Amino acid sequence: MLTSDLNAQDSAIVSFSIGNKYAFQGNIRINYESSGSPYSYSEFIIGDTIIDGRHYFKFFKPQGPLWGVPDTIITFRRADSFSVYQYNILYAYEDTIFNFKDIIGTVYHYDDAFNYYTLISKDSIYIFGERDSTIGILYRNGSFYRYASKLFLINFDVYNLLYEVHLELRGAIINGVYYCDSTLVSVNSQLNTNLSDYALYQNYPNPFNPLTTISFTLPSRSFVTLKIFDLLGREVATIVSEELSVGNYSRQWNASNISSGIYFYRLQAGSFIETKKLIFLK
Repeated sequence: MLTSDLNAQDSAIVSFSIGNKYAFQGNIRINYESSGSPYSYSEFIIGDTIIDGRHYFKFFKPQGPLWGVPDTIITFRRADSFSVYQYNILYAYEDTIFNFKDIIGTVYHYDDAFNYYTLISKDSIYIFGERDSTIGILYRNGSFYRYASKLFLINFDVYNLLYEVHLELRGAIINGVYYCDSTLVSVNSQLNTNLSDYALYQNYPNPFNPLTTISFTLPSRSFVTLKIFDLLGREVATIVSEELSVGNYSRQWNASNISSGIYFYRLQAGSFIETKKLIFLK
């Protein structure tokens, strides 16, 4: 873990820490379907970094929550005594996700003036056998997001013209402590089996200019190479060339010294080899 800004994190309203895991379960209904389908996904904190002098934790979601297709979503979040923030990579600035001291009616803007949420309710509930006294609900265009001070996002309901999604936090590991119903076998599986296979994930953002992040998973200690190639198969960059232990990894690539275009990145770890495409647009 980085040593910068650790005192602020120690007093943060939400406890973010490398190794934290969050398991969601619920259902999704595509609007042309007569009934919904069960769905689940997990999110992990796999690292931390400094952006603009601030200490962020790197959240990694290896599968999109809506369509059930392989995907990678990486976000950077931090917390202080009252608020949770997310760094917007596309626009290169920080959004406030939620402030637990705000009053009902507070408006949170995201990305631009047309993307916003409004705080419509604050309450306290029991969750995983403990009372959390700082619950807030955000609303935007038929969608609801509920946050708790210790657990962060605990459920959300999304409604739009294409689909409806209803998901709840059913289990979490926070600072090594389990929060869930031990009878939920599928949740325990989500929380404990994320390192069972080698995996290379789609870079984020993509397209990008000039920085992008590439993530991968190693289930065993391996000598790893991660290289970039152009359309003619010529190597243009080596990002990783070293032995690494078990874990989730992310590496950033700066393409500012090459031309715009389509490139490929290839991960080799032992006998595992996988290649994916990325797009650099200046």
